[in-house]
Amino acid sequence: MKRTYVAILLLAAFTLCACSTPPAPSSASTAATPAATVSAATTAELEKTVIDHEKKMWELAKGKQVQEYRNALAPGYRGVGVDGIKDADKDAQNLPTYDIKEYALSDFNTTFPNQDTAVITYMGTMTATTKGVTSSGKLYASSVWAKQNGDWKCVLYSATKAEPQSKK
Repeated sequence: MKRTYVAILLLAAFTLCACSTPPAPSSASTAATPAATVSAATTAELEKTVIDHEKKMWELAKGKQVQEYRNALAPGYRGVGVDGIKDADKDAQNLPTYDIKEYALSDFNTTFPNQDTAVITYMGTMTATTKGVTSSGKLYASSVWAKQNGDWKCVLYSATKAEPQSKK
């Protein structure tokens, strides 16, 4: 009885391993790695597109265009900042409480884990008033964009105030 039980377990384990092993690549395979499917020109176009979307979000925030801002956020969106973690609705609802006087964005770096996902990092400077308190300074920001139903949507945004660097 023990031998039969062990044999069944071994057979089941072998079957699971065999079924979960990916097929060997072949020349007829249509699957390719994202790097192989994204040409340099396409990557440059994608970079420009998602960076333009990121810049537009800043303009929408500055102009307090709540509905258009909200429409650019993906289902499941999260915004992370010094005031906490917010979902899309809360982030959009808070938009009118910020008065962005001026801002500048620079040093964009974009990477594409696949053709439908972009990770952007950049630096910014901003002067804004929130609840009557004006502040300004440098920040480090990142966002993740995903192409959903043909449209780029922001999935995650995070910003951190830059601390002054000590001189060595």
